[in-house]
Amino acid sequence: DARRIGRPVLVPQHHGDRWQCHASGLAVVAYDHAAAGQLIQHGDNGLLAPLGQTRQFIRQALAAALNPALASALGRRARDTALQHGWDHIVGQVDSILRQAAGQTAGQPGCHGTAAGIHRAVTGLPCQRHTGV
Repeated sequence: DARRIGRPVLVPQHHGDRWQCHASGLAVVAYDHAAAGQLIQHGDNGLLAPLGQTRQFIRQALAAALNPALASALGRRARDTALQHGWDHIVGQVDSILRQAAGQTAGQPGCHGTAAGIHRAVTGLPCQRHTGV
């Protein structure tokens, strides 16, 4: 089947290829690294191999290639994952972070400006640069 493609990518900037496969409903086999490690749940919406473990990557790719039912199920759930992380989701996250940051920066001693509030909203920690710690 020409839709089954295996290509290990070690450069984190190439996560767009995996996303395109997810959105297309294809099973994805990737190294557990960068965006793949964050978005792919092994055995649910794709298959992961530990970074640098070429033999494990090949085993995962063979498992998907030799089991069409598995590849199909992974592909369906991969598409669902891609749809859940579309632009509406991203804009909603950014909006939430900015709203939280604006609320947290108001009146807090030692926390100056929107950048410090965003840092606190994203990390849950005070901005050390602005607190003098």
